[in-house]
Amino acid sequence: MQLENKVAAVTGGTAGIGKAIVEIFLENGAKVAMMARNSEKAEKVISDLGAGDRLIFIKGDSNELLERFQKEGVPCAPLLDRMELMDHEQITANETIWYDNFEGFGQIRQARPAARFSETESEIVRPAPKLGEHGLEILSDLGYEKSLQQRLIDEGKLVVKND
Repeated sequence: MQLENKVAAVTGGTAGIGKAIVEIFLENGAKVAMMARNSEKAEKVISDLGAGDRLIFIKGDSNELLERFQKEGVPCAPLLDRMELMDHEQITANETIWYDNFEGFGQIRQARPAARFSETESEIVRPAPKLGEHGLEILSDLGYEKSLQQRLIDEGKLVVKND
């Protein structure tokens, strides 16, 4: 991957995954604008990586960077956690998440099938199996003897559904 003459903006670049991303961009020839809240950590990263003028530090956080990009018309979006994603306007408008109530489960939510056609609509008939719902059936199909299955249950290594 060659990124010469490209500029990457990275938030949280002073540690962990963010720092690793900064390093990868630099290794591949990009210039990097690293945004972080902690100036001391950022200056240490800049010093440690020795990238010269190919790595600059901008004090701030991802929300500030997102606002700057949006103001300039740069296509961008925030990185959402799982719960934030559920309430995101695009997810809601596209009905990407399917909600239903199932006996024994309560309300469940899961992703709808990706392809949706007006003439052959797909549906989710039931949620994923409960923990242990098919354990004995699977072990039987694999040829495990009943005595071994019972031993696995007794040792707590196999969970089976109790109705």
